[in-house]
Amino acid sequence: MKLSESEIESLIEEYSGTIRQICRKFYLVGGTDEDLFQEGMIGFLQGLKNYDDPEGYKTDKFKNFAKLCVKRQIYDAIKHANKKNNAALNTYLPLNKITLDDEEYEREEMADLISPEDIVLDKEDHDEKIKLCQKLLSKQENEVLKLYLLGEKQSEIAKQLGKSVKSIDNTIQRIKNKLK
Repeated sequence: MKLSESEIESLIEEYSGTIRQICRKFYLVGGTDEDLFQEGMIGFLQGLKNYDDPEGYKTDKFKNFAKLCVKRQIYDAIKHANKKNNAALNTYLPLNKITLDDEEYEREEMADLISPEDIVLDKEDHDEKIKLCQKLLSKQENEVLKLYLLGEKQSEIAKQLGKSVKSIDNTIQRIKNKLK
C-alpha cells in the first residue's frame, strides 16, 4: 500500500510521542536522547516501508509492528555503539571545551581552569556511585554489569558466567531498573 507524503507526515506526527516513550527506556553510549529518537524514527520509517496489509495503518496490528521496528532499530544502534571498536568514539575527550559563556579554551588552558579540588571531588563522587551500585546489585548483577560495561556481548557474558543468554538479558534489565 503506497502512502502519500502527507499521509506519511501524519503518521510520523501521530507516532512521534510513542517513539519518544520507547526511547526513554534505553541508553545509547556516546549518544543523546535525540540520537535515540532519530534511530527510533528510522525504524518507524522502515516499518512504514515494509508494512503490507490491506487493513491499513490505523490498526493495532500496524501499531505493534511499528513498535517492533522502532525497538529493533534502537537495539541495533545500542549494540553497534557498545562494540569495542567504537570505544574511542564513545570515550573521546574534546580538543576544545566550550564554557557556559561560549568561550573556547584549548586543552592546555583548561588544565589551569580545573582545580585539584575539583579532580578529587569528582573522584570521590565517582567512588560513591560505584559503592552504591555494589550495594544495590547482587554479586551476579555486579559481575554482569562489569562485563557489560567492558563492551562484552550478552552471548559472551553468558559463556563466561555459564548462564543462558536470556538469563543475562533479564539480569541487565534488572540492573537498569535498580539503577534508575
